[in-house]
Amino acid sequence: MYKVYIENTAGEKLEFNTLSGEYTITEIQGLSPAEATINTDEVALMDGATFNSAKIGTRTIDIAFCINGNAEKGRLNAYKVLQPKKTVRFYYSTSEISVFIDGIVKNVQVGHFDANQLITVTLLCLSPFFKNDEEISDVLSSTRPTFHFPFPSDSLKLVFGVKEALSNVVVSNKGTAETGLTIELYALGEVRNPKVYNYVTQEFIGLTGTMQAGDLITITTGVGEKAIKLTRNGVTTNAFNMIADGSSWLQLPVEGAVFVYTAESGFSALTVTIKHYNLFEGV
Repeated sequence: MYKVYIENTAGEKLEFNTLSGEYTITEIQGLSPAEATINTDEVALMDGATFNSAKIGTRTIDIAFCINGNAEKGRLNAYKVLQPKKTVRFYYSTSEISVFIDGIVKNVQVGHFDANQLITVTLLCLSPFFKNDEEISDVLSSTRPTFHFPFPSDSLKLVFGVKEALSNVVVSNKGTAETGLTIELYALGEVRNPKVYNYVTQEFIGLTGTMQAGDLITITTGVGEKAIKLTRNGVTTNAFNMIADGSSWLQLPVEGAVFVYTAESGFSALTVTIKHYNLFEGV
């Protein structure tokens, strides 16, 4: 059994196949993996062609549903959510998976004179991947918690944490595609030239400059989302010019990765959080 609903940017929802039964889905197309575009080169005097490159294009989702009960009321409620050229979020879940994808409403067709009024909506999804509905966070910190006592004691010195020379975290990818990351660097004190890198491949993304206590730097590495933002004293500014030479926009491969961070100085004052969504090519 599956559950589907569509939500607009205002938080208004269209829910389908619920107990109230206002809308019932009759068909959904576009849930399979999106079509790939494969570029090849033909070589003179040679049969066939050679592979050049490949990419996955956009995804189109077509949803057909009928209105139960008051057709006019149901149709007008659907129009509030399904507005052409506006972005909506399509949610799909079963007992095995719970995902969403963002799409732009391309068109809405209504069978005004059908005995059981039918609405068909087409969503154009610029990113072809479904995302799991909860962002996954992994924290790297040079402070390792050691407090295990359930009560205070005047005669016992309690150790709440110890500083470690290096911190790393294994980040798992339970999706079916490589995914971008959101990397948050938070400074508890002065930190100079921080760097986060993939321990196996040695690819890294580094920053030049000094972070002050309370600074938050947010790095996003997803396709079409590459950015570096600095939040200081409640004001967020573009910090793209801080990127260090040789940096790569780190990705999380399907097999997962081990990430490590370093800093030229202030290592113990830095906490790094790595966030990601698992991506799925189809459901």
